Amino acid sequence: MTRRTVILTTNPGIEDIVAEEARASLGAEVVEIRAGHGRVIVDIDESSLYLVEYMRSIHRAKLLLARDKICGSKECLSKVYEVVASSGVEKYVTPYTSFAIRAERVGRHEYSSLDIARVAGDAVIDAVRRLHGLRPPVDLDYPAVAVSVDVINDEIYVSIELGGELSWHRRGYRIYDHRAALKPTLAYAML
Repeated sequence: MTRRTVILTTNPGIEDIVAEEARASLGAEVVEIRAGHGRVIVDIDESSLYLVEYMRSIHRAKLLLARDKICGSKECLSKVYEVVASSGVEKYVTPYTSFAIRAERVGRHEYSSLDIARVAGDAVIDAVRRLHGLRPPVDLDYPAVAVSVDVINDEIYVSIELGGELSWHRRGYRIYDHRAALKPTLAYAML
């Protein structure tokens, strides 16, 4: 069976609960727990990838394509391009599927999230163009594929959003979302 690496995001402080739920419900092997950062990285069988959406303690799940070290200087934006272009993203984005880059940056860097998104978008377009000969459409509002590029301190993660744009803790049945409401992920962790 093929193993895939998935980044699970949650509330900071309950990463151990996410790791235990991933082991129990997915048969996952925990690769790394980013304690206090709200991220757990796991390896799971590709055949059980769909089960991730049934996890109750996570906000999102992302299929990890590439991970590397990166520096904080402006010159390191070329490293963003290299990592994204060599990540295999062209397997998920075709000339007929729209895409968007969702960039997040944590830490001290000489570049912004917008710089990361611009360079990563160019890398995706070039990778798809190299493979298919056509340019994929960009749709920032409703993309078919959301490519996530996260630069966290000195690391870069390139991944595909598995569950869409909204955090999974949002429930459609609520008439009103009170700003002090308890998130379902925290309620599950309290049980």
